[in-house]
Amino acid sequence: MKIASAFPSKYISAQTLDGAEPIVEIAGVVLEDVADDGQGRPVVYFKNKTAGWVLNRTNAGTLSELFGPETDLWTGRKIQLFSVSTHFQGRAVLGLRVREAPPRPVPAAPPPPPPRSQFVDDLDDDSIPF
Repeated sequence: MKIASAFPSKYISAQTLDGAEPIVEIAGVVLEDVADDGQGRPVVYFKNKTAGWVLNRTNAGTLSELFGPETDLWTGRKIQLFSVSTHFQGRAVLGLRVREAPPRPVPAAPPPPPPRSQFVDDLDDDSIPF
């Protein structure tokens, strides 16, 4: 049993990813009181996911650089989540970070047909014995 499963949360964290780097689509951003301090924090929700992601200043800044400062315009944008080692209150912890989702690979064009032999092009079809 993973210990995190014993303490479920309605918010995702770096531990939630468990090493994965999912690509998700932003469904919306809302202000929620997540720390019981009376101050709302932006929480990003994703299409087809139930857990939200509480933004810190670092990730809010990254998303603002990618998509602009208006969170309403983030809806429908695809991002990739990943975890990094960082420091919080003087100790090393896993932190959740974001980057723009990589573009989908474009399928390679089929190779061109081999060039026809100049010799065959010069032959008259009636002169070929078969």
